[in-house]
Parts: sequence; C-alpha cells; structure tokens
Amino acid sequence: MKHMKYTNKTLMVVGLIAGLFSCNEMVSPTPNLTKPAASYSANFLFVNASADAPALSFFVNNDKIGTDAGSDTPGSYAQVAYTQVPLTSPGFAGGLTANTNIRARAASGSIGGLLGTNDLIYRAGNTNVNNFVGVSGNSYSVFVVDSINRPAPLRTYNSGNFGDITYYNPKTGTQISVVDKANITDPTELGNLVTIGVVPLGASDIGGPRFYLVQDVFPTISAPTTQAGIRLVNAVPNANGTPGQPSLSIRLRPAAGAAISLGAATTHVTNSASLNPSVGSRTVTTTPPTVPASTFPLQTIAAASVPINYTLEASTNNYATIAYSAPVSFTPGKNYTVFMRGLAGKTGPKGLSHGIITHN
Repeated sequence: MKHMKYTNKTLMVVGLIAGLFSCNEMVSPTPNLTKPAASYSANFLFVNASADAPALSFFVNNDKIGTDAGSDTPGSYAQVAYTQVPLTSPGFAGGLTANTNIRARAASGSIGGLLGTNDLIYRAGNTNVNNFVGVSGNSYSVFVVDSINRPAPLRTYNSGNFGDITYYNPKTGTQISVVDKANITDPTELGNLVTIGVVPLGASDIGGPRFYLVQDVFPTISAPTTQAGIRLVNAVPNANGTPGQPSLSIRLRPAAGAAISLGAATTHVTNSASLNPSVGSRTVTTTPPTVPASTFPLQTIAAASVPINYTLEASTNNYATIAYSAPVSFTPGKNYTVFMRGLAGKTGPKGLSHGIITHN
C-alpha cells in the first residue's frame, strides 16, 4: 500500500508539471528578417609574376576569383580589375577582419615543379599554413613570385650544432651551412654564395612559387595634375643583387628629355633585410593614414590629363646595356603597378618581361 501511495503522489507531481507547460508552450524565437546582416568584404587583384609557372587560377575561401592569369603572353599576367570578396569567417574586431584562405591552382593540369599537383597556399608564417587576416574595406594585390623549382629552404647548423645561416652555392646548386662555407677556399665560389638566412625550425615552406601580398594604399592625386602614382615590383628571382646575381634598374625613357627612374639596383621583392630569411609567403600591410615605402610614389609624367608614351627599360649594369625594353603609356591622375618578371639573362618566353596594372 505504501508503494502505491508513493506512486500516486509521483503521478500527481508529473501531471501538475505537464499542465503548467501545456498552459505556457515554449515558443521558438523568430529571426528578424527586416534587419540587414552585417556585410564585410575586401578587394583582391591577382598577378602571375612567376618566372616559369603555368597559367594560374586564383581562389579566396575556396571560390574562384576573377579571370585566370597567364604565363607567357604579355598583357595576360594580371587581372584587369579588383574583385570584391566577402569575408566569410569574421574572427576579430566584431567581424571587421577575417581569416581568409588564399591559394592558386593551375588553370589546367598541375603547377609542377616542387609543388607537383598541390595547390600554392598562402602561409601566414614561416612555420605554419595559417590563413591571411583580411581587413574589411581594404584592397590587396596578390603576386605569385619565384620559380616552380625554387628549393625548399634548408635549416643548417654550425659547429656547435645550433641553427645558423644557410647559404645557396650556385656552383654546386646546393644549400650549405656555415661549416661548409668555412671549407671553401676558392674566392670566386665564396663570393658567389647567396645568403638565405637562419631557416626556422619546423619551416613549412616546401619550395616552389610563393605569394607576395601587398596592401594597396593609394596617394591622393588632385585633378588636373601632371602626376601619376607608379609602384615597382621586381619579381625577377635571379635579380637578387647578391654576389653572382645582378640587381635590376628600371626607368621610363621619353622620346626627349630626362628619364624617370622607377628603381635603381632593385632586388627581388622577397630579398630584403626585413624579409630575412627568405622563407614562405611575404606580406606588406599598413594601417591608413600610415603610408608605407611600398606604396605608389608620385611621378611627374605629363601635362594635365594627357597620356604620354615612354619606353620602359631594364638594365643589370646601370644602363651600360639595356636588358629589356618595351613601349608603355601612363595617364596622369591614376595609380599603376609596373612589375618585372621572368629571368635575367634568358631569352624567349622565360626571359625578362613586364606587366602594368591600372588600379584606378
């Protein structure tokens, strides 16, 4: 009997709870469809400046962006306009920035070289494959640079078994340590060594082409004007300015009058004291109104609003001889990137060539 009495009380309590919920049913929240969702995006422009990569397709967050960038046809190396790309994974500052996956694939077949059938992936650090942190409202130019056969940077050690400077020896085609360097007696071979730097432990750079990503911050040009903003990108991998490899000087020569220097004795964009060692993707960003040195230097080029023709000239010996020349034209009031690609000393499709991006 006691057991039956306890069961009845339990049933009464359960029934009371059920009655309460039946009088006040749970209501699912209804989304407010009249309130616009937050929208964040950045602008990307893709350039194939590799010396020997095939035509490439550009992907942001796994979506193909814009047209393919060619490999051997001047004028096809760069996309002609920015593409506005949603920042789909906001992770910081209330959605104003987002982890952004950037990669390139061969337009057909595979990239080849050290990458083989793998994608070219943007690497945020020397020892990871983290994504780029895109900022809403910013514009970025994304260059593919270097050869498909660029060797993976090798970490080497000194006599104390500590990580130390790695060198590339053009004579043997190998990367050597400071210990190996100390054993070289030929002064010419010693002078031709290329400094790679101290390669981090666990470096994720697998070699081949890589990304050079630069934020585009344009100077204000008031119209009418005689000026244009012209940025130079040296993507010639064997124009490093190191012993055994030349630097590259680039100028604009008019039909008459003085030439305009775009860069004297420039080196490859990844070869810089601030980018040492030469490992992984390279990124140059800024926070406006700060204007970095990599922005668009103003050049006085012509009378107001009148395009003018020049000859673009590149030299490896301070213009004693001209290694490359091509006709170009600029309009005052606009911002341009002139980029050099290919290989110094080569002829044909893999030799020196150029491209011009008109940004606005």
